[in-house]
Amino acid sequence: MASKSTIVRTIQTLAPMASVLAPPLAGRWLATLFCTPQKRPIPPRELEWLEGSTFSLVTYDEKISLPVWSWGTGPTVMLVHGWSGRGAQLAVMAEPLVKAGFRVVTFDLPAHGQAGGKLAALPMFARAVRLVSEQTGPVHGVISHSLGTAGVTMAMFEGLLIERALYLAPPENLPLYLQQAGAYLGFRPGIATHAQKHLEKLYGIPFDQMRAPVYGPQMTANLLVVHDDTDKEVDLSEGHQLVRHWPGSRLIVTHGHGHHRLVRRPETVELAVEFMAGALKKQRAV
Repeated sequence: MASKSTIVRTIQTLAPMASVLAPPLAGRWLATLFCTPQKRPIPPRELEWLEGSTFSLVTYDEKISLPVWSWGTGPTVMLVHGWSGRGAQLAVMAEPLVKAGFRVVTFDLPAHGQAGGKLAALPMFARAVRLVSEQTGPVHGVISHSLGTAGVTMAMFEGLLIERALYLAPPENLPLYLQQAGAYLGFRPGIATHAQKHLEKLYGIPFDQMRAPVYGPQMTANLLVVHDDTDKEVDLSEGHQLVRHWPGSRLIVTHGHGHHRLVRRPETVELAVEFMAGALKKQRAV
């Protein structure tokens, strides 16, 4: 089997030619690549975080089941991972939240972790969040990372009621990431536009509706955003943009923890418990 680096090099070789010979088809190819997450081995620490959980499955469709892990009793706090991630990444928060009196639920999104499927997209994230919430019952709060935050927001935009949302490193400009992916893979300028049109037609949702200025003013959940100023995957400006348009939301900026380490830092976990319990102090910093 070819290594991922070999696959990427092959795409980078063929993409310029496809861009010239058949732009619409190149756009569909880019759209497929953009919607294909990578599955990575689960590290031992995450297996430890899952210990003591109750395992179940939620049916997404006839071909896809979503693995779900839950702990404790009380108001439900849902943990939602990001792109190419898995539910276990946020399970570091399970035990402290259970000790604080919450029921905790985490799960793998479609095509991620142990879930079925090969392709994933933001509307699929939103549907998965809604389906899991139907099994768990009312959701008091959600703690989400990276692109998972956009899926949670879409689920709320479509009617899911959540009292509190803690977003870690939330992206806000999806079209930008599609353009960056196209450029990295060697597609010519303009192919990302074809890819975007294809995805909008496929899922029936214009990308412009997924921007904070559109959905933000309609959001009612109590939102706290935590974003690191050294994050190289999701720029801090996107956290600022989201908070700017979401009524009553707050932003806490950290330093030196990047995109992924931010999730498992003890200070972040402590903050998450305080926020879900409604005990977060105004000047709290991490």
